[in-house]
Amino acid sequence: MHKITKLFIVLLPVFSLLFFDISYGEPGPWKKLLPAYKNFFKKSAASQRAKVLQPKQIEKILNKRVWRANKKIYHKGGLIEIGGLLFVNEYPLVFFKEWQPELGQALFQDQPWLLAAGPRAQQNYVISLHNRLAATLLKERAQLRKDLQKNSARLQSEILPLTQEPFALQAAKRIPPNTQQILIGEGHGVEKISQEILSFIQAVQARNPGRQIVYLTEFIPQNVDLDYLLSIMRLLPKDAHYYHIFDWLKRCDIPIIGLEPSWVWMFQPPQVSVGNLFQLKPYEVSLWESLGGVYLRNQSWLRVIASARKSYPHALFIIHAGYGHTDYNAPFNISKMFAPQETFVLRVLKNEGSIFHAFSGGKYSYPLLGWKDKQLAYLAGCDAQIKVD
Repeated sequence: MHKITKLFIVLLPVFSLLFFDISYGEPGPWKKLLPAYKNFFKKSAASQRAKVLQPKQIEKILNKRVWRANKKIYHKGGLIEIGGLLFVNEYPLVFFKEWQPELGQALFQDQPWLLAAGPRAQQNYVISLHNRLAATLLKERAQLRKDLQKNSARLQSEILPLTQEPFALQAAKRIPPNTQQILIGEGHGVEKISQEILSFIQAVQARNPGRQIVYLTEFIPQNVDLDYLLSIMRLLPKDAHYYHIFDWLKRCDIPIIGLEPSWVWMFQPPQVSVGNLFQLKPYEVSLWESLGGVYLRNQSWLRVIASARKSYPHALFIIHAGYGHTDYNAPFNISKMFAPQETFVLRVLKNEGSIFHAFSGGKYSYPLLGWKDKQLAYLAGCDAQIKVD
């Protein structure tokens, strides 16, 4: 073992005793250091195990992980709630319909031990990840439903009033001056939504003269040649509504950064089967749209965003993606990365499909919604919502 590692192990308990004090209900130094101490050993042990375990052993361990993840859902009352709290793409993952070996190479390039374990182990890794997330989400959704019911009157009474101005401008005017990042979550593939989003971005730029804006988006892959991509998009009618946004940004010299990892663009999305273990026929969804797939994509996005923030520390970030990634109450969303008081989330949609709409019984089907109170915004999933015709 490395000398520094040995020294850390010996001195950590010593330092915790030297700086002992009364905590008055807060964790004292020892309690604060102990989790870090445990995590150090846990990560170190996991790293060592990965190096010495054989592929068959890893596959066996991952089989157990799948079983434990399922147990969290099915042995703790979650089975009854699945249909009422989760969307279909969030249901427990049962099995893969297909798996490309090249996809495993792309997804797990930083985990050579998992690559060596083979395709079955890689699939089980994703299944156990997805189902652990689903078990956590069941609890979060149950609490969200209670909180929405409890705050129903406040949500209704504290909706910000409308004016005669365009909705995009009204939404832009509600952005606090100290905002560092604006997240725009959309319902995909609707031309009017893209038009509204472009109007909103233009209003944001007009209200922030002299401030650098950086645009990051799900709809462009990471590290792509932007000129090449735009030359292709210009010829494809189905992408015209996104092309108009990107073209305007480029003409305004606003940096454009792609968020989507290359493996989402390069590989035909594997189909996975999700549902109750006890239903007659599972549902089939794309891996990239499943709970586990969205989580893996979000983690990749966050690394790109963090890197971009180092390059543009003072810029106003506009992050444009589907609202399943950006809403405050979306599962494992990217908005949680940021300080709440420096973040503004706009949702733009045509068809009501948000969890807020589902849990509130359709009470808030207005063309423009918004709340000044951040607690209410977190419950609703956004600071403002625009609904196009």
